[in-house]
Amino acid sequence: MGYFMTRDVETVTEIPLPLNIKYYGLAKEDREATEFVITPKKSGVVTILRDGKRSFVPNLKVEGEGEQEAVGGSTYRLRFAAQAGHSYRVTLNKPYYSKGLYSVSASVN
Repeated sequence: MGYFMTRDVETVTEIPLPLNIKYYGLAKEDREATEFVITPKKSGVVTILRDGKRSFVPNLKVEGEGEQEAVGGSTYRLRFAAQAGHSYRVTLNKPYYSKGLYSVSASVN
């Protein structure tokens, strides 16, 4: 059974994000954005990409740290060194009253 088959999407606050899979979400006003958990199977540099479809400017953080960079349009990137098997919490830190469609993905090199 899929991850969302057993959960009310409105109450999910954390999603395990597999590498090389793009997740689409809808940010809502007056609600914090979902947090993502990434657990790479190999060590290396993880790249988080977030595309906001012009909906909001995030403040991407991994375990509360990091500086995102704008890479064009409404896409932002954050890179960090990761150890295989360790879980990392990724937060979008969207402005509280913003809303709109966004996507987030992670890859490791």
